[in-house]
Amino acid sequence: DVYEKLHELGISLEAKGFATGFRVEHPQRIINRIQYGEEWGPSVVTGRSATDEVNKKFFDTLHEQDSSDNDTDSHHDGRLPVASYRLSTDKAFDGESVRGAYSFCMCPGGQIVPASTDPE
Repeated sequence: DVYEKLHELGISLEAKGFATGFRVEHPQRIINRIQYGEEWGPSVVTGRSATDEVNKKFFDTLHEQDSSDNDTDSHHDGRLPVASYRLSTDKAFDGESVRGAYSFCMCPGGQIVPASTDPE
């Protein structure tokens, strides 16, 4: 075994910190609403018919619910890209030390690439 051989050669091993993560899925239409608001969210166009239809239906439904409160049409003809976001901090305290905490977006078909935040 590799570890036994290293031990025989007098090479010391030490535990190394590791990072773990998790994936949180938010529907794109929700991110569009949070980032662009109800006025501009419907202007998002991806070029993917299924995604665009869901986004349009979502905002149409919101506007129908709000129609009794607001009689103005807030439609824009712009073509905004899908909204994105990330969460990160380098001040997450785990009770012993300060660590970084990061989120990532994982699109279908994407790849998770292990990467260290430790410069050594």
